[in-house]
Amino acid sequence: QPTDIQSVSTFELCCTDVAQEQKAERKNPELKWVQQFAVDVTLDPDTVHPHLVLSADRKRVHHSDVRKTLPDNPKRFTKCVNVLGKQGFSSKRFYFEVQV
Repeated sequence: QPTDIQSVSTFELCCTDVAQEQKAERKNPELKWVQQFAVDVTLDPDTVHPHLVLSADRKRVHHSDVRKTLPDNPKRFTKCVNVLGKQGFSSKRFYFEVQV
C-alpha cells in the first residue's frame, strides 16, 4: 500500500514526464508544420449517439453506460457510437488533436 508521500511523488514524476514530452513535441518542426492547419471543432448534438455525453461547450465527449433519451433526429447515430463535427471545412488540409 503506497503512502500519501509516495503517491504524490509518483504523480509529480508523471506530470514532469508529460510536461517534458509536450515540450519536446513543440520543438518538433514537422509537428509545427502540421499545427498550422489547426481547426476548432465543435461537436454536433444532432448526431451524438445516446451513450455519448457532450460537454457544455461541445468540445469534449465521453461515453456513458446510461443511454440518454434524445429527440429523434435522422442525423443521429443510433447503431455506431459516434458523433460528427458541427462545421465543415473548406480547405483540403486541417489538423485537430484528440486526447484519449
